[in-house]
Amino acid sequence: MAVSSLWLWRRWAGTRERGAEAGPTSDDARSRAPVRRSPDPGVAADAAAASDAAAAARAAAAEAAAASDFAATARAAASEARRRERRLRWLRRAVVSNAGTSLLTGAVLAAAVFVATWRLEQNLMDEASRRDDIRFVRELASGEPGEAGSGGDRVLSFSGFDLREGTFRGFSFVGADFSRSRLERADLSDADLRDADLSDADLSGANLSDADLADARLIDADLSHANLADADLDPAWLDGADLHGASLTGADLQGANLSSTDLRGADLTDASLQGTYLRRARLDGAVLARAVLTDADLRDADLSGADLRGTDLTDVDLGNADLTGVQHDDDTIWPTGFVPPD
Repeated sequence: MAVSSLWLWRRWAGTRERGAEAGPTSDDARSRAPVRRSPDPGVAADAAAASDAAAAARAAAAEAAAASDFAATARAAASEARRRERRLRWLRRAVVSNAGTSLLTGAVLAAAVFVATWRLEQNLMDEASRRDDIRFVRELASGEPGEAGSGGDRVLSFSGFDLREGTFRGFSFVGADFSRSRLERADLSDADLRDADLSDADLSGANLSDADLADARLIDADLSHANLADADLDPAWLDGADLHGASLTGADLQGANLSSTDLRGADLTDASLQGTYLRRARLDGAVLARAVLTDADLRDADLSGADLRGTDLTDVDLGNADLTGVQHDDDTIWPTGFVPPD
């Protein structure tokens, strides 16, 4: 083995010598060529590490971009979800609101129909009841129209009856009880109502012309705009009654109790009011032309704006009466010593 190595070395050395003599050889040319040095292992390692770091950075950047894209997608999805949720909530509210409105409208319409139907039925029942009451009274009361019949020993009680617009002209109701009855616009002209009880009755707009109401009780009754022309109320109890706008022309009210009665705007032309008790009565704007009020009590009464032309006020007590703006003339007879207002 050593011999072989020595032989190889000698052969190589001889070749080198011959080559030197012959001129430069390719090996010499190669030796004179720039030597390409092998890279430093440390630098290569650093380069590899840097390359790996760059690759890792690129991977991280890619992952970050992917994460950003994912986050953007997630935000878009969340925004879309919120938009859809808002839309759904709006739709639910709209549906519920519309349903509620429809239900409420239906309920209101149903209630309105029910109330209207109930009122119609009630009106029909009231009308039927009213007609029955009128028929019953006409049948029970003695005498036919035009005949001042007698109720005999019977006590006719019609308290609380609905007799609106009933016709009882000329009927006899002596001593009858009409308290709290409804007699609006009823025709009681020429009726005999002596000693009848009409307390708290509603006689507004009723026709009581020429009726006999002697000793009748009309306490707190509503006689507003009623016609009592030429009626006999000598005497009658009308304290607290409402007679505003009523017609009492030519009526006989001698000795009647009209204390605290409302006679505003009433027409008492030519009425007889001798000895009538009118204390605290309201007669403002009333017409008392040519009425006779001798010995009447008008203390604390309100006569402001009343028409007293031609009125006989002989011996009338006018203590504290309000005579502001009264109309009077030379035919007005004042109490003795009384100084009439200007």
